[in-house]
Order: sequence, then structure tokens, then C-alpha cells
Amino acid sequence: MRFITTIEVSILSLLMLVSACSDKQADNTQNKTPIIKPVRTLTISTGATSHKSFAGVVDAARTAELSFRVSGEIQSTRIKEGDRVKQGQIIATLDPTDFDITLAAKQAEYNRAQAEFDRADNLISKGAISRTDYDTLKAQLSSTKSQLETAQQNLKYTQLKAPFNGIIANKYLSNFEKITLNDRFVTIQDISSFKVKVNIPESVMIKLNKSNKKDVFAIFNGNKTKPYPIRFKEVSTRADDKTQAYTVTFVMPRPKDINLLPGMSAEVYSTNKDKT
Repeated sequence: MRFITTIEVSILSLLMLVSACSDKQADNTQNKTPIIKPVRTLTISTGATSHKSFAGVVDAARTAELSFRVSGEIQSTRIKEGDRVKQGQIIATLDPTDFDITLAAKQAEYNRAQAEFDRADNLISKGAISRTDYDTLKAQLSSTKSQLETAQQNLKYTQLKAPFNGIIANKYLSNFEKITLNDRFVTIQDISSFKVKVNIPESVMIKLNKSNKKDVFAIFNGNKTKPYPIRFKEVSTRADDKTQAYTVTFVMPRPKDINLLPGMSAEVYSTNKDKT
């Protein structure tokens, strides 16, 4: 827990470090700030103060790709893209006919095995049945019980339910289409809050200043005059193999005045805060 707190202070400080470098460049034109790749930065003016910002991407608080746990034919879908769903709500069902037949067969096998074992249980004490035959019938009862429970569970799996409150982002199949275990059916996203992800190059990460705490904000296209406070959540400790950048994740509540959605772009910057 202490590690995350230190990282949080470090990440918030590095954004102001980039801003300080920009101010020094104005005083000494002979000192050139190296170009940071591959992260694009923009300069945001707030009154007389300029801040370097990092480009970010908005993501949902949670995302899940849902599929059925059994194969079959889709009988009905009760949602479309953009619909809001609640946890436990039935999203779609498979044709249960084959599963009902299998369940009935397994129930009959279990009932027969139970009856045979009950007779053997009465005979074993009288010596009318060998211990080997008794153990065989007992194992058969256990096997048929397991098969019955599997059939019961598979029938329940013909219903696909929402794992949490969210919105249907994508729907890949429709009624009467066949679906297997490897097929996605829908993608559901929890947009009650959001993540904002920013890539920080290693040339900036290595210059972290841990002495100051910073407030961090995000602005979005279409509403660039209003900053939204965001809070540090986590940072990757391994750079991307291709970009050599570290992913920093911030979180924010869902804003009420704009229609923010996953995949939208953001610009992230920070402001000074007194040392503590």
C-alpha cells in the first residue's frame, strides 16, 4: 500500500516537471527540450500559466466480453446495442430443447442407480451381496449424480445474464444463429465512472520529482474550457516493448454535463499544490 502512494505522488509530480522544463526553455532559447516519443503533448494556456499536457484515452470502469458457457442456437435476445442492463438481468437465451432431453435422461439414470444402491444397502448387512458389487453400485450412483448435476447446470447456462450494471457496447450475434464456447455474444461496459489512460515515455519517468503533490485534471474535445478533476489509480511498472512508454491510469466519476464515452480522447495536465 505504501508503494502505490509513492508512485501516485511520483506520477502527479512528473506532469509538473514537464511544465517547469517548458518555462526554462522560454528563458534560454539555446537549450532545446528533446522531443518525447511516442507520446503527443499539447500546451494548454490557463491565464498567464502554461501547462504541458499528455494525450489520453477514456475507458470504462469495467468491461466484460460475454459468451455462453454451452453451445447451441440463440432462441431470443432481449437487448440491443446501447441498452442499459442491470446485474442479473437475462440478456439472451439458447434453445433449451436438447438440454431438457439430456437432463431427463440423466435424471432417469440417477433414479435407477439410486434404487439399485438402496437395494444393495439392505442386502450387504445380510451377506446377500458381495462387497465388490456393493462398492460398484455405490460408485455408479456417485457417477450418475455428477452427470445429473452437470445436466442441471448446463440447462441454467442456456441463460446469459449481466454480471454487473452497465451498457451494451457491442452485440455480435442475433436470434437463431449458432453459438459455440469460443464465440463472443456481447460486450458490456460499466460507465458509472471512467478511467483515463496516459502513456508516459521513459525519458520523463526517469526524472520523477517526489517532493510535491499535484492536482491533476482532464479536458475533453467539445468542452475544452472546463477541466475535470481526476485521481491517480495505478501505473504499469514495465514499459511497452514497442513504444517504451509506461501506462498511467487515472479515475474520475461520470460527468453529468457531457456525454462522455469509452474511446474518447482526453488531455491530462496538473497544477501546483503546496508541499506537505
